Amino acid sequence: LSTGGEPYTTNTLGELKLWDSATFREIGGFEGVTFPLQRCDVSPDGRLVAACGSSSVVQLWDFDSRKPVAGLAGHDRKTSGMIW
Repeated sequence: LSTGGEPYTTNTLGELKLWDSATFREIGGFEGVTFPLQRCDVSPDGRLVAACGSSSVVQLWDFDSRKPVAGLAGHDRKTSGMIW
């Protein structure tokens, strides 16, 4: 977690949420979560959020709009981790 005022994401009970690290208040959720999530991570440039879980798809969201932008399909099993 960032303590320098940068927002951060969490995956709690399959919901992907954005939080303000200065106030620890929820900023909002990400649209279009269609499967239970296990992992989420923000891209190094801060523009995308990736999440994976019980689906064989790694889903990508735009960090600022919190809207889905792509699904990376092709895995033959559920995805339980990813790295940028």
